[in-house]
Amino acid sequence: MKALFAAMGALVALSTVAWPVAAATVVNGCQGTCGQYETFDASVGKKGADCVYYTNNSYSLRKITVRPPEMFGHYSAKTPVDWRFRIQISDSTSAPYVWTTDYVSSYQSARASRNVPANVGKGFARRAWNAPDAAGARLTLAPISERYRVLIDMRWWHNGSVEGSTSVRYDWYSNIEGSNSYTNHGNCPGVYVF
Repeated sequence: MKALFAAMGALVALSTVAWPVAAATVVNGCQGTCGQYETFDASVGKKGADCVYYTNNSYSLRKITVRPPEMFGHYSAKTPVDWRFRIQISDSTSAPYVWTTDYVSSYQSARASRNVPANVGKGFARRAWNAPDAAGARLTLAPISERYRVLIDMRWWHNGSVEGSTSVRYDWYSNIEGSNSYTNHGNCPGVYVF
């Protein structure tokens, strides 16, 4: 009987922990008190980010659009939640790649509860980063070794202070050039050969 109560207690304890859903890689686990979240990053279906390329035969990266997470609050009443994205770049010619942060967005905020999430259309919107030469089509190819990836930082607020945070890295990318689209794992190449 004691074993049964111990198992039930362990199950209840696990049910109160914030567990991520989907395939993004957790970079920093929950620090503090986090609600549940979902990243919609999978090899089939929704990708974490879209890499959009020029169609002028250079096939250089034009921009990356980033899907926001779905974030639940930690409480029954709505409290603030927010997220931002980071673009990292590597120009290593082979793995293991050395990554540096190239861009950090501002935070996008909404309110969420345990039962009502913030997500696309409910406080959050898809966001974009323009590649450095995106003001006009590149006349020359970007370095063929350039690679880009996206990290997401999420925060949960309570009583005016951040009480929890976590970070994930998107693993799946849609590479889009005109009407062509392909899936890439791990990063977006600076130049894509379709």
